Amino acid sequence: MVSEMKASNRRSNLVFYGIRGIHVDLENDIFDYKSELNGVLKQMENRLEFSIKPNYVELLRKSNDFHHDDEIGQDVSTCTLRVQFQSEFIATKVLERSKHLKRSEEYSKVYIAPDRTFAERKARAELVEKLKEKIKNEPSIKWVIRKGEVV
Repeated sequence: MVSEMKASNRRSNLVFYGIRGIHVDLENDIFDYKSELNGVLKQMENRLEFSIKPNYVELLRKSNDFHHDDEIGQDVSTCTLRVQFQSEFIATKVLERSKHLKRSEEYSKVYIAPDRTFAERKARAELVEKLKEKIKNEPSIKWVIRKGEVV
């Protein structure tokens, strides 16, 4: 029952990789990622018929490799965020539309994935390895991962 509850709670979460953050105060390690996350969500809203407002945002990882961005005139680095939405429905819709970020010039390096447990991430990594092997052995066929299987 507890594991089911945790899994259902995770279904309304997504993990955002490659979000650029601005180091507002390097001395105190204050890092602002909200404007970039809001920009990504605004672009997603343009593809949906409803507003996207996260309930909760958690900073999972922050890169210590920051560089000066001449365009905005500040030090930036990337981070990974766990974003919780109001419902599983909204998270699913955002995930479905996330492929459009690759075509975006501004957010092409942002990747969105479901919030997975360690075991789920390990199983997914094994599937991806199988997929790579199939593509290498039979490149003429379009292989994909669908419903937990390589087809």
